[in-house]
Amino acid sequence: MIEFLQPLVDAVTKAVPAFVKKKERDASAKLGAELFLVYVQFNEALVLAEQIVRILEDYVERMTSHTRTGGDAYALTAGDQVSGKIHQQMGNLIGIRNRIYRQKWALQVLDGRSTNELELLLDLKFSALSALAHTIGDQRIPLRTTGILIDDRGVLCASDDRARYSRIGQYQKLSEELAANSVPMNEPWGIEILAIVKDYLAIRRPREQLDEIRTSLEKIRAALEANFTISDILLRAGDPRVDRGRGW
Repeated sequence: MIEFLQPLVDAVTKAVPAFVKKKERDASAKLGAELFLVYVQFNEALVLAEQIVRILEDYVERMTSHTRTGGDAYALTAGDQVSGKIHQQMGNLIGIRNRIYRQKWALQVLDGRSTNELELLLDLKFSALSALAHTIGDQRIPLRTTGILIDDRGVLCASDDRARYSRIGQYQKLSEELAANSVPMNEPWGIEILAIVKDYLAIRRPREQLDEIRTSLEKIRAALEANFTISDILLRAGDPRVDRGRGW
């Protein structure tokens, strides 16, 4: 799921100058609060992503031992262990998408390719996140190592074959790939799933992707510190914006 989180983080990082210019034009405290809420939710997603990766890493270690000794049947329950966090992360991604969608005017500072990448996530109907939500709703965790809309770094990107795949076509193709390259979370994770998880960790190197996301979040944090005061970002009691980025 990291390939879906990173382009959202990258887009906001690139758009920070536009947020700052908007703030300078109208001195609105709304902007600082919105950016702060996005930053907080990104951090929640980062923490969850690290927990998910840790479960996958622990599964590989324990299941490898179990195949030799047969003494750790608990290793087979990794799918159940990760399920709740995957569903929670899906809610985070949708919430972040909703917040960014409301501020997409700022994303005009991005180049054409970056804008196309983000549109794949911001579309409210035929988006990459919708395809991901469908797969997770079927109690499956996608562990793609390659495929449509994924670049060499394992990050979601605009298709280079848009003439072949329309937006709906991309959505359908991505849905098929996510389903085909996913494993059930409501079944025991035996030896056959061990190979899939090992390949995912070795090829996609999610730890490195998490480090890149952390670096981008530090840039957003630095922008908040440099350009907004505590009164700009501190929400009033009962501010409804706290809840607008939640849920599916």
